[in-house]
Amino acid sequence: MDDADCGAALTAAGKVAADTERRLRQKDPERADLLYGAALTTAGVVQDGLARLRHPIPCYGLSEAPQPPPPLHAEAESICAEAADLTRGEWGVFLSTVAP
Repeated sequence: MDDADCGAALTAAGKVAADTERRLRQKDPERADLLYGAALTTAGVVQDGLARLRHPIPCYGLSEAPQPPPPLHAEAESICAEAADLTRGEWGVFLSTVAP
């Protein structure tokens, strides 16, 4: 739940997804959804996954929110691990939509 390396990797993935979405929308603003729909959709999914890891439980140092109390710590760790696995899977789908 406090693995800073995991948090840094997830943050980097979110930045790549957001930057890719921004660039694709700038490339052809009028037809971006038609031309790049899958990449734009999956970029949003990756960013939503990061939001799950920030709130309500601050996983991997992605939020300054206080950690859960000790009785809930083990459950919070499990939730963070599952959410991180989902986000990694979403990242893989995103990569498959932007890979040549």
